[in-house]
Amino acid sequence: MLRGEIMDSETAPPIISNAVGAETKTVARWRWWLHLILLGSLPLLVGVLGIIHRNRTIAALPDTVPGLLRISIYETVFPVLFFAVVWLVSRPTASQMLLPWRGGLMPILLGFAYSFALRVIIMILVIALVIIWVAIAGLHAPGMENLRSQSEHLVNAAALTRDPLYFVLCLTLISFVVAGLREELWRAGMLAGCQALFPAHWGGKMAGVIVVGVLFGLGHTTQGLGGVGVTTLLGMGLGAIMLWHRSIWEAVIAHGCFDATTFAMMYLIMKYHPELIQHL
Repeated sequence: MLRGEIMDSETAPPIISNAVGAETKTVARWRWWLHLILLGSLPLLVGVLGIIHRNRTIAALPDTVPGLLRISIYETVFPVLFFAVVWLVSRPTASQMLLPWRGGLMPILLGFAYSFALRVIIMILVIALVIIWVAIAGLHAPGMENLRSQSEHLVNAAALTRDPLYFVLCLTLISFVVAGLREELWRAGMLAGCQALFPAHWGGKMAGVIVVGVLFGLGHTTQGLGGVGVTTLLGMGLGAIMLWHRSIWEAVIAHGCFDATTFAMMYLIMKYHPELIQHL
């Protein structure tokens, strides 16, 4: 090798190999770092806005069908444009983004099962944490109200029972597209960046799942401390599912089902026991 070639190899910017399956790609590390910074800033920005407007009385989702459709378009188009910018930075492949569908109907069936399992696990963990809090601080300790997930800041429960089309859109468009698909694409992008920068260790991958889950939770500050806790646990569970299956779709279905069952519970409570809606 010539001396000039040695010097060129020593001064070249570091690159990292992102081989997944049959696809091989090299991307400079700084591109992946910028990829993570851009994506990671999204929930932090949303979280800060949630803190600024934490005392608002208007739900995040409009209470009419036209308003719901407008915010759905906005919440879909803007992230797509933002993700396009991020993609131009790091150029992740479909495999790195965990996009290939595998297993026929299995992702759908597993998504339903995971949604049920996540709800049970989160409920058990939340009950355990509340019991510990009460044992330490007492039943009427300051801050107990903050432990409740404030779902009324997400949607006006009365709107769910007032218009059947509104309820159906919440069960489908909001749950599976605006929340499920959009937010799991964000999670897949974050995990792709973590894996590209720290590819060797399973423990490192799980640490990435935890960090991404915390960021996901911080993006839900409008739902109060309890909402942040629940969505953090949900985000960790969905990230683990994505990492285990090496696919986004089980997590998308699980996320959509989780949100849809939340809307369904709010509908039933508002319809038959509206006095309990503040305790959901």
